[in-house]
Amino acid sequence: MIDPLETAIAYLKSQAGLTALVGERIASKAHYGTGTGEWAQGASSVVVTPSEWLPNIYVPIQPTRLAVRCYADGQPEAMALWREIVEVSRAFRRCKVQTSEGLALLHSFVQASTPSLGYDPDVQMDVCLAFFTATVSEQPVQ
Repeated sequence: MIDPLETAIAYLKSQAGLTALVGERIASKAHYGTGTGEWAQGASSVVVTPSEWLPNIYVPIQPTRLAVRCYADGQPEAMALWREIVEVSRAFRRCKVQTSEGLALLHSFVQASTPSLGYDPDVQMDVCLAFFTATVSEQPVQ
């Protein structure tokens, strides 16, 4: 079965406007630290995690609610990341996305809330939290 979280993250990583702002720092958890492969403190990033959602038991798709956290050194920068993801969602057309389970069919990627701003004391960065929904076919496409 196709993982809807992996599909959403792979889709976001394929968006040039977003990767121009965060590089490869789009993942399901923050990797801030000083070790090899960890993200430098203060580097902007996007962290995507699943949130609760009701499954569609009649159709083999996964409608998934995603919590999208945009980390940055300041609130204006965090909001700029959020605005770029909103632009990505508004320009969305159904597409195929390469995942570890095969080629996923991403039916939709839609904004589901307005943003809220906060501060994450663990990473000492501003964060913008907003929710999006992604609808993904459960089976890989050929």
